[in-house]
Amino acid sequence: MNFYRRQRPFALFLAILFLACAATADSFAYRQSIEKWRHDYEAQLTSENGWLTVSGLFWLHEGENHFGSDPLNDIIGYVLFTLHGQEYRLEAEANRDGSLFIVFRDLTSGKLTYPASRFLDTEAPKDGPNGKTVQLDFNKAYNPPCAYNPYTTCPVPLPANRLRVEIPAGEKLYKHPHP
Repeated sequence: MNFYRRQRPFALFLAILFLACAATADSFAYRQSIEKWRHDYEAQLTSENGWLTVSGLFWLHEGENHFGSDPLNDIIGYVLFTLHGQEYRLEAEANRDGSLFIVFRDLTSGKLTYPASRFLDTEAPKDGPNGKTVQLDFNKAYNPPCAYNPYTTCPVPLPANRLRVEIPAGEKLYKHPHP
């Protein structure tokens, strides 16, 4: 009987070690997925058709500004998320494939992140237990084209998308001078 009692702490230690390794593996896989996303994003940005090759500037005016002829350029709905116990809402646009595109600003804008706004894409909403759900991964928030190129026009987020909270994740302020 004493043998089994002496082995309990060791068994508990092994169980904790196993759980720590499993959590680390999940964290490592997530970090790898973010690194892959960043690599793919940089490749897209610097490609022949990337934002760094844009050479046009169109000034926006007060009020509504429409671009392109795609009827999906309109706001289609919103997403809700909770951060630090507070619920927030972001207006979203639908892409052709059903995924969502969000233009937002937060309290890091102009300090840690690009002043005008940042963009965030999500997968298409999926059916969940409480209706449609999407995953908002702010680690994948990225700068608009005007952060890199002075010949581009960037959208300003809707007033509803100007968050009164810091989102210190995603792409940070681009500190290199424009070409």
